[in-house]
Amino acid sequence: MLTLLVVLLQVSGVLSAPDPAQMEKAPDLGYKPVPANLTLPDGMKMGAPSSVAIDRSGHMLVFNRGEHPLMEFDAQGKFVRAFGEGMYVRPHGMRIDPEGNIWTTDVNGHTVTKMNAKGEVLMTLGTRGQLGSWNETTHLMQEPADIAFGPQGDVFIVEGHGRGEGRVLRVDKTGKLITSWGGTGKAPGQFDQPHSILVRNGQVLVADRENRRAVEHNAPSSIAALPIVNGRLSRNCPERAGSVLEKRH
Repeated sequence: MLTLLVVLLQVSGVLSAPDPAQMEKAPDLGYKPVPANLTLPDGMKMGAPSSVAIDRSGHMLVFNRGEHPLMEFDAQGKFVRAFGEGMYVRPHGMRIDPEGNIWTTDVNGHTVTKMNAKGEVLMTLGTRGQLGSWNETTHLMQEPADIAFGPQGDVFIVEGHGRGEGRVLRVDKTGKLITSWGGTGKAPGQFDQPHSILVRNGQVLVADRENRRAVEHNAPSSIAALPIVNGRLSRNCPERAGSVLEKRH
């Protein structure tokens, strides 16, 4: 049985509730917020959190837009450490890979950073402050928002948060580009401000925010769009039933 824990980060200086301007009517999924009761050292504040993750030890990492962008708390909410100071322009996505490495995206700095569990930087994709395309000759990024991991160690990055072109980049564990797809628009395989990405059971799922849909990439042959209906993924749409919308070679 899968249990989902939803926590409220009750820390001074952080919004106590979602921004009403971003809220839409959604069904009750049965989950209730649970106060996290996180503690911080005197004088330390948490910025607006953009992502959370749980590491192998059960500790929670909070990626936030404050002076101390990465904060670690133990299972009881006790502060453990802060790190990553001076590394980010605007923190966005964070994931922990199967080996325990921490991956973060800087949506305004245009970089993806891989760190070990100690917080030591192992690899940086993109160049801080430079927006551009990632290809065979130019290794720049366009507002990377999130990261996901394939079963063979490949890394999937979704980019194009607002100014940049919405795309998915697939790189190997060394950062070498394998392939990419996307483009700005509403057509199958295109995105409008993609915000999150997940790889599961050989499928790549992208949260295509402004198009209000989740996009399913059945690697390597097809892409299908799953529209959002009343806050839920529509499971009965023709595309989900197996219609191939875009061939990839």
